[in-house]
Amino acid sequence: MIPEDVLAFFDLKQGRRPKAILNVLVGKMTVSALFWGLEYDILEYLNFWKTIDTTSFLENVDRAVEGGFLAKKDELIYLTETGQQKQFSCTTPTPFIKKVRLDEAINLLLLANQVISEFSFKNNRYIPVSDNLRINVILKNWFKQLKSKNHHTTDLVQKYTQGLDELLSQLQQHDADILLSYLPNHVDPGWTIDQLAQAFGISKFQMELKIRLIFSKIISDAVLTKTAPFVDLLNSTIKENVMPDSTYQTWQLIRQGKMVDEVARLKHVKTNTVKEHILMAAILDSNFPFDKFVRFNFEIGKHPTEVDFRSIQSQIADITFFDFRLIQIRKIKEQQNNNGNR
Repeated sequence: MIPEDVLAFFDLKQGRRPKAILNVLVGKMTVSALFWGLEYDILEYLNFWKTIDTTSFLENVDRAVEGGFLAKKDELIYLTETGQQKQFSCTTPTPFIKKVRLDEAINLLLLANQVISEFSFKNNRYIPVSDNLRINVILKNWFKQLKSKNHHTTDLVQKYTQGLDELLSQLQQHDADILLSYLPNHVDPGWTIDQLAQAFGISKFQMELKIRLIFSKIISDAVLTKTAPFVDLLNSTIKENVMPDSTYQTWQLIRQGKMVDEVARLKHVKTNTVKEHILMAAILDSNFPFDKFVRFNFEIGKHPTEVDFRSIQSQIADITFFDFRLIQIRKIKEQQNNNGNR
């Protein structure tokens, strides 16, 4: 990793904490992690890169500060104008991808391309690109179903290639070329990240980020547009909800009209745990009914995260941190909606 790699996650005007960025990338599901992901407007990256080298990332943030690409002020990190010129330009993940087990989906697509390619050449002797038991079972069931619908080899291969062409047509040519080079097939196992990075003149980190973004795009397109035969393959990687299971269960009970204390008794948890789940729902549910939960009305200002809870508490004695955080979340969401997600 090089200092330029980390710049994509920082902003000229907004100070950010590197560890808060990493918490989002690796999918840390706490109220604090999600709150700062919301404030930084990077929640689309939630659970996007569980295997990222966090130590190297933090080291290169320090190196970027030393190099003048980033600036540190009061423990917050800002992008500098010099850093902006060096910043790696990339899209953000699609909103839908938060519901996808991304690594699993990528591995399924890689293995599927290899299996179909080898099948088209009637080759039964090859080493699969994945030795993950779950991935292999899902792929075998999908392939068996595909063969039952397409009895002739040519029909099956044509069905697959048509679907792949549809997905590739939604990409920029540059990205389509990268994806095709990366996919394994009968002729070769696909280019490595290192080979692609060298060929396209970017760092290994930037290439892996780009590949993940490309996959997030085609996975979202395949599922949302029901592109055959990929949608059947990828459905197993889709989570019912972005929220953790326990949080989602709490939120469903609350939506049914149950009170916080009642939910706590039913789930055998503390009332504070239920309130944390409500805050997580407020962050992750785009249709969260704030009016039902917000008890106080006061002006929190243009920068809601810069308002101190104690100063508000001195004005409203019975306000709790739960109330305060909920108002912050509502304000941040309102600002982002008004600004077109900044």
